[in-house]
Amino acid sequence: MKYIWLNIKKFMRAETTLFSLFVLCIVATMITVLFFFGLFQNLKQEELDGTYGEKRIQLDMQGDFDTEVTLGKVKDYCMGLGADIHEKCYFLVCGRLAEDKEEDIYPECHLGMEFSISKGVFTLSPFAQDAWKDSMVDGAYFSAEQIEQGEMVCVALPDEVRERNSDARYWAEKYVPDENDEYLIDGKKYKCIGHAEYGGWMPKVPITTVSDDCPVKYIMLYFENVITKSEYQRITEDALAYFGDYVSVPPLQIADQDTKQYYRTALLECLFMMGMAGVVLTVLFRYILMLRKKQLTIFRLCGLTVKMAKMQYIVECVLITLIGSVLGFVIYRYGLLEYLSSIYIYIQDYYAWYTYVLLMGLYIVVVSVMQYWMIKKTTEDEIVTVLRGNQK
Repeated sequence: MKYIWLNIKKFMRAETTLFSLFVLCIVATMITVLFFFGLFQNLKQEELDGTYGEKRIQLDMQGDFDTEVTLGKVKDYCMGLGADIHEKCYFLVCGRLAEDKEEDIYPECHLGMEFSISKGVFTLSPFAQDAWKDSMVDGAYFSAEQIEQGEMVCVALPDEVRERNSDARYWAEKYVPDENDEYLIDGKKYKCIGHAEYGGWMPKVPITTVSDDCPVKYIMLYFENVITKSEYQRITEDALAYFGDYVSVPPLQIADQDTKQYYRTALLECLFMMGMAGVVLTVLFRYILMLRKKQLTIFRLCGLTVKMAKMQYIVECVLITLIGSVLGFVIYRYGLLEYLSSIYIYIQDYYAWYTYVLLMGLYIVVVSVMQYWMIKKTTEDEIVTVLRGNQK
């Protein structure tokens, strides 16, 4: 073992460029294999999402006016979901006003409050604004500044839409604008800034203008992309922990791939990539051995046998491959994966410690087998020639 380390040190010093190229090939292959393993399964899951995935989730609140979850608690819950959820979705909270407590009519939508959260502030993201752009009949939808500053403005349905729908008669009669195009809602006046073709029968208002004791009927989360299993679990588990029996969590249809099938397929394709990389490394290492004929002669004079020479070269190759593989793992796991997960939303879900160990182990075994075959079949003649030459 001592001479193997000496060989490696001499290799590093005497043939720095060649050694660097050899290690670079190993590192690059390890990074490529790790990336491909996650990418393959990520793309398959995204393909399923495009066919079966959902982009919204609704959390229904249980109880009556005296026991319902309040807007203040809902704000805290939404804020606590974290920036990674906030940047992917916007919220719709539907409240019920105390002035409508005795009414029997259950409208399609209560007092609607749409908002986003950014850096701990209630606002409205471009994604949320774009979602309503096509439904605006006239005027404009809320701006981020209007939500942030709590301006007394609202967006309502056009009169003709409300009046022609029998379910909206009560709301069309109760919530009507005055001569200044202002709506009186919960004792507060809201200036109408636009009319949207779709929405609840009551006008929508900024969440920052409604009191925290307003009962909430449900929360909707609208995502820009398909909701992943990890996101669904986070949202629902936090809701159950925060609201308890007062929240009803509907099952979400999430299309899961056949994990075992794709896992095996990814492994097989990774093995193919390892084999191709092994060919390149084998050719490179063969060239390195050809440069060591003089060194081999000296070792022979010191009593080195053919068998020991082969074993020495194989172990040397395994050690260099191990070092390169670990280096590739560190670069990928701690330098690249976080960035890649921002592009490929599922890629991080397919890595565990045993996955890294398995892939590195397979890579080392594949390279070692090919190097052994090369040393045994390809370089044996050169080694024997050198040894015989020194016996003459």
